[in-house]
This record gives sequence, structure tokens and C-alpha cells, in this order.
Amino acid sequence: MKHTILIVTLHSNRLIPLLEVMEDMLHKSYKKYIKAFTLEFAHKPGQLVTSGKPEAEGIDWLVNRVEEDLKVEKYGAQLGHEVEVFHSAANDFRIVSQSTVADLLVVEVKGYAQYANESGLWPLIKSVSCPVLLLPQSVNVQCHVAVHAAGQCSVHMMKSFIKLFGTHYRELPLSLLMTEPDSTLQMESERVFINYLQMYFQNLGAQHVYDDIANSLFDYVSRECNSPLLLVDQQVGKVLIDQPEANRVLIDHPIFIYKD
Repeated sequence: MKHTILIVTLHSNRLIPLLEVMEDMLHKSYKKYIKAFTLEFAHKPGQLVTSGKPEAEGIDWLVNRVEEDLKVEKYGAQLGHEVEVFHSAANDFRIVSQSTVADLLVVEVKGYAQYANESGLWPLIKSVSCPVLLLPQSVNVQCHVAVHAAGQCSVHMMKSFIKLFGTHYRELPLSLLMTEPDSTLQMESERVFINYLQMYFQNLGAQHVYDDIANSLFDYVSRECNSPLLLVDQQVGKVLIDQPEANRVLIDHPIFIYKD
């Protein structure tokens, strides 16, 4: 089986480091077809980011860029993956269209924030059709914190995470923050869901939250887990990104946002 992974960053020199991160984080049993998008030369409203090179050096610069792309593709091949690199003013459109068949979109937050400026991350996340992994500058995952609201979305989120991410992640502690069930059926579904997760995760803890879910998540992370990977659905993901406190979370911690 092959997974199609989209990677988005600002500069070409970040592609190999991102491939290294992906190799560590994602499931090694699956071959990956990786489409990498750089935004350093893409149009933004009222602005064009250029190479900064004098026009006379344009050909040399183009040759260097092709050589760098070949290095990225060769490195991906050494890992057993197919890698294709795109530099285009139409990358935003291409990312959204490619997401219809992709298994995961990986966004390096710092680079995309420079590109998106005031518009922020959410327009891209809202537009794509696949789960999204937001990455900080460095990744050091020591635990997982997942938000579970009543309904099937959280179940699909965890199934997607189990399918996409490496089996070594199942050895890390998983904390499940659950909204309070409001019916007997929801209580039973919650019990079944926890039993399902226990088949995969060796260290699982679950607790109900009664405050606003984003506030509860911030509070839990600050008290209980210093280096988490956050697992949320699209609704909670939007709340995180829209809140001022999210700047700290996005800089410090990776976030997996599942899209149903």
C-alpha cells in the first residue's frame, strides 16, 4: 500500500529536514508518494516573493534550484519513497486539488505563517480534504493528548492516526480528554472506544472535561505533558488556531487535525 503525503514549507532547504521528520513519525510499512510544495516564490496578495538574485544571475539560480530539487528527490528515493517538488505561483490551488486524494497534508507552521501573513493557517486547513499535521520548528513527542467529543469523528480520527503514524508512537502515553456523555448510548459508545484504543496503546488514560474544551486542553498540556502531539478534529482545531494562546501551542507542539 502507498500513502500520498503532501508537504508544505516556505524554503527548499527545509525539504530534506522535513523528509527526515516524516520518516521518523509516519508508518514505515507503507511506501510514500510525497508531493512537496515550496512557497518562497509564490504569489501573495500584493506581493511577490523572489529569489533576491540579480536578473543576470537568473539562469545560475534556476540551475541551483533544479539541483536542489534533484537532491531532495534522490534522498526520498534512498528512503524508498517517490518525491516530486513543486515551485509555483499556483501552489495554493494545487495543494487543495491534490488533497482530494492525499492521505495527509504536512505543514511547517513557521514557514507557512511567513507566507500567509494576516490570512493565517485556517483558510488552507479549511480548504483541503485530508487530515493535516502542523509541525513546529523541531519535533520531540513524549506523549499524545487527544480530544474526544461524542460521535464517530473522534473514532475516525484515531483510526486515521493509527494507520498513518509509526507503531513506536503507540508506546507513548495517550491521554484522552472526553466531553461528558449525555445519554446511555454515548456512555456505552465511549466504553467501546476506550476498549478499542487499549488494543493499540500500552499507556492510556481517559478523563472527562467540564470546562471549555480548548481551555481544558491548554490546562492539561501545561500541567501533565510538556512535549505532546495533539490530536483534534476540525472543530477543535479551528478553536485552537483562532485563540491567541494557540500561537504558543503551534510553535511548541505538533497538531494532528482530522478532517471527516
